[in-house]
Amino acid sequence: MGVFNLVALALFAVGSFANENNPTNDEIFWGAKKWVVLVAGSDGWSNYRHQADICHAYQIIRSNGIPAENIITMMVDDIANNPRNPTPGKIINKPNGTDVYEGVVIDYKGKDVNKSNFLKIITGDKKGMESIGSGKVVKGGRHDRIFINFVDHGTTGILGFPDDYLYADELNNAFISMRGNGTYKKMLLYIEACRAGSMFDGILAEDTDILSVTASGPRESSYGCYCGSQSGPYKTCLGDLFSVTWMEDLDMPTSGREARRRSVFNDFREVRTNVTKSNVMIYGDFETGKEKLSSFIGYHGNDDSQAVRSNGIDIKATVSSRDVHESEVQYQLAHDKLSLPESLKLSAELRKNNKNKMENLTG
Repeated sequence: MGVFNLVALALFAVGSFANENNPTNDEIFWGAKKWVVLVAGSDGWSNYRHQADICHAYQIIRSNGIPAENIITMMVDDIANNPRNPTPGKIINKPNGTDVYEGVVIDYKGKDVNKSNFLKIITGDKKGMESIGSGKVVKGGRHDRIFINFVDHGTTGILGFPDDYLYADELNNAFISMRGNGTYKKMLLYIEACRAGSMFDGILAEDTDILSVTASGPRESSYGCYCGSQSGPYKTCLGDLFSVTWMEDLDMPTSGREARRRSVFNDFREVRTNVTKSNVMIYGDFETGKEKLSSFIGYHGNDDSQAVRSNGIDIKATVSSRDVHESEVQYQLAHDKLSLPESLKLSAELRKNNKNKMENLTG
């Protein structure tokens, strides 16, 4: 028997007898990596929830053991130290929640958060990202897994960035390029936006080894949550319903064994059951749905295999994402002690927002 076969048998034996906290066979034998790309594609205080979602996702991914060098984060970073933030330097994702901003490494912020950079990052265009932000890109290989979490506004066939739009065909072409270059084995996307399903419906092929889970169908709004009175002094939605649901579910105490074995489909069913305002959808390669969620985002869990989980997630005060800014202004007009000039300014802002909502990207 050759040396290669002896090594292979030894490594597979290690994998077979490994306990639940050890890497997968792919990681042991091929040196496969997990790559995570986290994107909040908006700016401004009214979009607080998007950056809060992404910061929360970062905390989960890091606590699950994904190394910081394999996580790429894009967010404008104008929320934590925004003049309207009642807790300067901190971001929360639920009422009375912990600070999810602390420790987040932001690779691309401000004007660097744009479509062009995003596409270069996921396709591994290292040269194209020289002298921009951290310069980090997905340096994937044919045994690697990629998780992309994109949170923003959307409309039919479009996801937003602060100053430009990402079109469905552009994203699909990037996937085709990645597949052709052998930069992943499996890819999983969680997309939070209005009409997010329209980015993939009839577009993402079933033989791509890519599965996309979206907050909404092709003709639906997504929803902000922890809005209005639930947001307290923040006076805007603290999270998005789909994003908060999948993350708070993972935050619940669970055994390491359960966390390790949970499949993508298990997670989808749990989230779809708890998100009732829109239809959480899946597109692409359903075989990828059988993969363990931990193979994309890592996992952590208590040693106690009998860890008790609570019965569901109770999220109140939801608002259609297209109406969040309007709801925010109306709440201020109804509850804040405003001077006449302040009231007139907010009323004008409300009229302008309603006009823009009819003309532009609003989900």
